[in-house]
Amino acid sequence: MDYPTEWGDAYVDGGTLVVNTVTRDVNQAAAVLAGLGITGGVTLREVDLAIADYDAAMNAVTSSEYLGQVVSSVGPDYNELRLQVTVVPEADMGRVDGELARVLADFDIPYVVGAGNFANLD
Repeated sequence: MDYPTEWGDAYVDGGTLVVNTVTRDVNQAAAVLAGLGITGGVTLREVDLAIADYDAAMNAVTSSEYLGQVVSSVGPDYNELRLQVTVVPEADMGRVDGELARVLADFDIPYVVGAGNFANLD
């Protein structure tokens, strides 16, 4: 099983684990999970984006010279099916938007950009 290309990862919604399936319908995915011993407590949802798609898009963002200097975090939002990008508050948002459009042009992944920093936990 090629997990990163066949599944869209999972998230918890309330008390339910939601597993995103990419290459199978929910019945086929349920059979795969049952074969692994998972027979309950999971809701399956068909999606178009696999973990590998998000990984490639994140690598494109972090490989950009400019974005590498201003992005404080980038990661998938498996619930909303988009890439979440956070930049430092002093970033030029016009330049950020242009660079994101350029590096993500080959990906069919929606994204949202916000500004903020993360606390230093020293």
